Amino acid sequence: MIVSVVYMWAMWDPGKSLRSVNLALVNNDAGVMRDGKVERHADKVVEGLLSRDYLSFKEVDAATAQAGLDKGDFLFTVTLPETFSENLTSVLSEKPTTPEVIISYNDFNGTNGSVLTGGLVPRLQQAVSSSISETYATKIIDGMNNLGGGISRAADGSLKLADGAGRLKDGLAQANSGATQLSEGTAKLSSGTQQLADGAARLAQGTARLGDGAAQIDEGVGKLTDTLIPVLTTAQNAAPQLQGIADGLRAAGLVTEANRIADLANKFDASNPNNQVEQLKKLKNGTATMRHMLSDPNSEYYGGVLKLKDGIERANEGAGKLNDGAGKLSAGTQKLHDGSVTIKDGLDQLHEKLAAGAAKAPNAADVGASAKQVAVPIAYKENNANPVQTIIDIKDPTEKQLSSGASMLIIMVFGFLLMAMIAILVPHVFGTDRRTAFVGPTLKSFAGLVVTGSIIVSVLAASAHVADWAPKSWPAIALAFAVMVSAASACNQMLRALFGRFTGGIAILALFSFGLFSFGGVWPLATVPKPFQLIHPFSPMSYAREAFVSATRGDLGSSYVGAVIVLALFTVIPLAITLMVRNARVKKIRQLSGALA
Repeated sequence: MIVSVVYMWAMWDPGKSLRSVNLALVNNDAGVMRDGKVERHADKVVEGLLSRDYLSFKEVDAATAQAGLDKGDFLFTVTLPETFSENLTSVLSEKPTTPEVIISYNDFNGTNGSVLTGGLVPRLQQAVSSSISETYATKIIDGMNNLGGGISRAADGSLKLADGAGRLKDGLAQANSGATQLSEGTAKLSSGTQQLADGAARLAQGTARLGDGAAQIDEGVGKLTDTLIPVLTTAQNAAPQLQGIADGLRAAGLVTEANRIADLANKFDASNPNNQVEQLKKLKNGTATMRHMLSDPNSEYYGGVLKLKDGIERANEGAGKLNDGAGKLSAGTQKLHDGSVTIKDGLDQLHEKLAAGAAKAPNAADVGASAKQVAVPIAYKENNANPVQTIIDIKDPTEKQLSSGASMLIIMVFGFLLMAMIAILVPHVFGTDRRTAFVGPTLKSFAGLVVTGSIIVSVLAASAHVADWAPKSWPAIALAFAVMVSAASACNQMLRALFGRFTGGIAILALFSFGLFSFGGVWPLATVPKPFQLIHPFSPMSYAREAFVSATRGDLGSSYVGAVIVLALFTVIPLAITLMVRNARVKKIRQLSGALA
């Protein structure tokens, strides 16, 4: 017993048994919507925890986890709350909120459970998150802010480009319309200059033919003048006589005839600049001039017609080239217009995409808060249903006070210890008739132990109540204490009756010590050595704890009833054994007395 006690308190390392300790994992994460799909980031955390071979996690629902924590089936539970993903993705929002992982304990399942979890929780935290430097996180978030600002500015710039492209498209549409009209005009111009060139060619040809006719006229006139001028020159010599004849006829009264002869004389008068010879010379000069003008390429008229023809032909060639260029210009402006439409559409899409990207781009409204969240991505919130101690001042975690969880130590451990000490010090039978009777003295002693134990438990319960312990059902806890005291009294009395004062005292201490290590109130049952786990169902402390915990929770179901019944059996059976032992000893004393008599 001494070796076991020393080993359990001084040398036992429960950490090596943590692989077999059941832990509950509850995933209540509702997830967040992203791109039309629900993403649950807690699923990755669950996957990571379940894959750790040194953590024996089981994924269960919240009700199962709570029931298992109440009954001691789980050392502790880990809960990922409904807002886990929402808070995890809020790092760049206006109010970043660090996601929580809630770790729940129940010191009624082992007041030393925190000693075990103290080494286990850091492993849990390491499995859930990794540390990030706050300075590095700040730089990352600043960079993401710059990225978001750059995308926003690019989106604004793309909008201006899109506006400019729209105006360019409109201008090119007008230019394309003008180019089309220009092409149509140059086509008409080319057609007109072609017609003019054809007319000029016909004019030149007609002029050439006219020149040929003028040459023939000139030659004919030349022959005529060459014949008539000598004759008329001779006739000029007779002009004075004809004038005299005219004067004689006028004197004779023949005025009309005189005037006719006078006119004829005037036409042949050499002194008259308009006489017939001069007229013939002018005719000759005129036909020669006409011939020259109509047939000589160097003349003003025919040469001008040829130059006009050449100029119109060149103009026609230029108009043709202009028409070709206008056609190409129209085709080019059409392509440019089509390209501007494509550019405008592309810039509109660019603006839409950039605007969408800018909207999605990270922008930390509170860089400091976001950086702290990235540096410490997970907040671990501990929740203990029945803590042994609570911190008085959060600024000084060393200042603590006893809380409801300490009631397990105060009532169960110290209660059984004090009742064991009383049973060791007080005789297992009372009365002067202890050598002649077995029922009376045995029941008196049992009643004395029960009364003393009840007083001890009542005082300890009052002390626990001061330490914030308040059971949900006081009648149920009173019944639990009654059967607990009676069972402890009966068992201790039985051991004194069986083994005597000295050896029986050692047996009582052994019953208490082994019960202390195996009842699950100090060390979680799954963490104690296998022999103590085997002792668990045979120790009254195990059932006393079950009745105590159930009554404290107000759960008066099968666990509570079963524990009360077993404690009652731990009362009746040991008491019956004690009576049988006392009966046998009284009979032996009587036989010895009769023999001596």
